[in-house]
Amino acid sequence: MDILVCDHVEREGARQPVGPVIRPWVCQVNEPPGQAYADFRALYNTWQHGGDDFVGFMGYRKYILFPGFEWVYTEPSHVPTWRNASRQHFDNYRAALSEWDGASILPLLATHDIIVTPPFQLPKLPGESQSTLMDDFAASRSSHDARVLAAALRARNVSPASCQIYPYIFVTRWSVFNRFMEFAWPLAQELEPLCKGADSVNPDYKRRPMAYVLERAFSLWLENSGLSRVELPIVNCWEL
Repeated sequence: MDILVCDHVEREGARQPVGPVIRPWVCQVNEPPGQAYADFRALYNTWQHGGDDFVGFMGYRKYILFPGFEWVYTEPSHVPTWRNASRQHFDNYRAALSEWDGASILPLLATHDIIVTPPFQLPKLPGESQSTLMDDFAASRSSHDARVLAAALRARNVSPASCQIYPYIFVTRWSVFNRFMEFAWPLAQELEPLCKGADSVNPDYKRRPMAYVLERAFSLWLENSGLSRVELPIVNCWEL
């Protein structure tokens, strides 16, 4: 089992300590497939170089709360079943994970295809219909890129009609991960020349459009995949 933390924070003490199953992934400058992909580069390079029977990914300040770690002190977040943790409590969790062997999730992986975190449910505005993932993407990122992504997904028989977003924070078998990457990488190659955020006013999106595009693609692929999934809480630490 190999769980990577996309840990691009360079401050001393801000990185996940290495453990038997968990380690930081720190992006190198100009690492393929390029800066526009941001954290997706961890998925791509893991896929290119191979890995263990089980593979997983978490963000540097967004972790899965694994079974056996219920002692981590958390507070309610803006999403039900998402939790906030102080830097101190988050650091305690990271230290504990550096000694963790992953055994507590093997029963879940024996009965489910993938461990994910609960999705973010898009809000319904007063007097308006439910926002969809594509509505949100068009409004907050790029209307042009949302249309391009939706068309590319429909061409692959993946419905873009969803009212929630799953972040690509997950643990799964290598075969499932490979299945996603065989879907995602051809999609990325098709969309990269088209999704540049030319109409976007969001500076973060302009710097790394493919990271946002592929996170939405992962969420929609997952919903259309037929995979059995189990949701574990997500822990945020906004002090990082």
